[in-house]
Amino acid sequence: MSAVDVGTAFNSYRDVVKVGFARFFLLFLQERCPALVISSIL
Repeated sequence: MSAVDVGTAFNSYRDVVKVGFARFFLLFLQERCPALVISSIL
């Protein structure tokens, strides 16, 4: 694998982690205060 392949794989992995963390965070917020989540989305 070249350095570019490693960089691309790392970037996509980081994006997956970011999306997963954001989803988990939103679920956590929804349980704590759904009104705040709804108002922030709208």
